[in-house]
Formats: sequence, C-alpha cells, structure tokens
Amino acid sequence: MSEEGWPLCYEPLDLLDAVPESAPHERLWRYVLLNLRGVGADLPAELLGRRLVGGLDDQALDAHRRAFAAQSRQRSGGGYSQGRQPVSLPLAAQRARAGVAALQPDPRAAAAEVTRETRHRLQRDQCAWLKCLFANPFRAAGADPAWLTATVLALARGVRESGDFGAMPILADALQDAGCDDEDVLTHCRDGSHVCGCWVVDLLLSGKECGPFTPSGTGCSGPSRDGSRPPAPA
Repeated sequence: MSEEGWPLCYEPLDLLDAVPESAPHERLWRYVLLNLRGVGADLPAELLGRRLVGGLDDQALDAHRRAFAAQSRQRSGGGYSQGRQPVSLPLAAQRARAGVAALQPDPRAAAAEVTRETRHRLQRDQCAWLKCLFANPFRAAGADPAWLTATVLALARGVRESGDFGAMPILADALQDAGCDDEDVLTHCRDGSHVCGCWVVDLLLSGKECGPFTPSGTGCSGPSRDGSRPPAPA
C-alpha cells in the first residue's frame, strides 16, 4: 500500500492493514457495526452497541459469542462451519459467524475478522466505509485555521448532528472559498461516500468524535453515495 494506492484500493483487508496502530478504537468499532448492519446481523449489532456504552460486561458478551458460534453450527446443517467459505453458508449462519467475529475484545481483530466474514457481500461498501472513517494514512491530515470560518464550522456541525451528508458538496465550496486547496479534503466532500465519523468532518471540528454510542449503535447503517441520509438502524 502507498499514498497513491490508498484511494484506488478496493481490497478492504489491505486498507485495514494500512490503518495505523494508533488509530482510535472508536472508529474501528464503528466500522465493525456498519458490517453487522450491512448483513442484517441486528442482534450482534445491538449487543456490540450495548457493550460500547458499558451496558454489557465481558462475561455476558462471551456467552453471547458462544451462542452465535452454536447457531452457526446449527444453521449450517449441523456441521461445524469454521473453515468453510461464508458465501457457501445459509444467510442465518453467515450472520451468526459475523456476530462471533465482531463480539471480541480487540477492535482491530474484530474489524479484520468481520471483514473476512462479510466481504463477499459488502466489499465495495467496506472500502467506502474505511476511506470515510480514516484519512489516507500516508499523508499528513490537518486543517488550516484559516479554513475554519463560521460557515465551514456551521456546516460541519450540522452534518455531524443531523447525520445528513447532503451538505458535503456545499461544505467543499465553503472550504474552497476559505482558501482550502487540499485535494483529499475537497474530493472526499464532493465525491466520497459518507458515514458517521467522517474524517473530514471530525478534522474540521478539532478531531472530536462523531457522537457518543447509543445502545442501538452508531445511528448510521451504511454509506451515503448520493447525499441522502442513511436509514435508521432497525
């Protein structure tokens, strides 16, 4: 992976490998939740959301993880599903295996394993989510204080608070009017897919998180390619 290769890469595991070890765990967990919702694994997503706000202890989480492993075996016709390609399994077994992958303590391991379990269904979305949650790791990302006009900050706050990314092209125009010539920032605002935790919005708002976790998850269930608001999680 290289600076030039990041925006062109459509292999999510390669993108994950390039994400620095210092990356905020909160962003990795957002990515895991998006994968669970992307395959309709609503119960694992709800359980992970509860864990992230302290509503589920490790012992209870491990019990749920074992239960999903048992479901995966049962829904695979009674056979042990580990080692089989997820695409060859019934959808219920795929969702159970995604739950097993996601409900573990380490966010980077969870992100990699849930990617492997859902990649056959979500590969393009996974790449879009990672490129929205993480800036190109081979370039220094920073916001010139001159860019942070009242208009830019109001637009960025509006996007964060509403979860409506329709204003991102307008934000790009406002940034350009303020003297921003960073092509990564402008291109992502105009052409990128967006999820809660978008790196550009957080960069402009001093790197603050998109918002606290709630028991129902992140509040975003997928990328928005057309500027429309993503549907609320089930």
